[in-house]
Amino acid sequence: MLASLPYLMKGWGQTALLAFGTIALSLLAGVLLGAVASGRNAPLRWALALYVNFVRGVPVLIFIFLAYFLLPQTGVRLSDTLTVLAALVLYGTSLVLENVRGAIAAVGREQVRSAVSLGMSGLQTLVHVVAPQAATIAAPLLLNTAVHLIKCTAFVSIVGVWELSFAAREVTERTLAPFQVMFTVMLMYYAMCYPLGKLAERLEARAAAARREPS
Repeated sequence: MLASLPYLMKGWGQTALLAFGTIALSLLAGVLLGAVASGRNAPLRWALALYVNFVRGVPVLIFIFLAYFLLPQTGVRLSDTLTVLAALVLYGTSLVLENVRGAIAAVGREQVRSAVSLGMSGLQTLVHVVAPQAATIAAPLLLNTAVHLIKCTAFVSIVGVWELSFAAREVTERTLAPFQVMFTVMLMYYAMCYPLGKLAERLEARAAAARREPS
């Protein structure tokens, strides 16, 4: 088992890269679309709501299968890693979008009206009033979403993309020691997810304490 540890660590590194790419791209797209979903353009709001509700109702594994088998049929040629990354980002963006939209909606309308009455422009209100409060609300949600997306990367092994779960299966077949291998892999995933989960708890507690303070 110890001899296989470097191989598993290599798979762990591949999982970390895939997770980082998924989280970074999902954050970028989700924050932008979340701001749009909170805007005044009704057709865009409806379209984004339809996207979120559709993605939320379909398992991420289905999107991975569709991307892996359908994209080549449409003439889109990507590497296996980029193909599953696209599926994960499609899924992750919907989660981030809803986190951001909900955080913006949680900022009181009266604060926006007060900012406007003080002479702030729409952009100034967004930057100085809405964004700081929404970021405080959204941060724990986004960290928990990141944890979820890290665990979702394990699904890509089903279509043959090599990462930690796929490497674990190979080592299990070679060593015939499934318990030892899977226990080690469990600790590796835990090492990635635990710090983010604890940080989310700390930020959530800090935000709750700030809300309890008298204004």
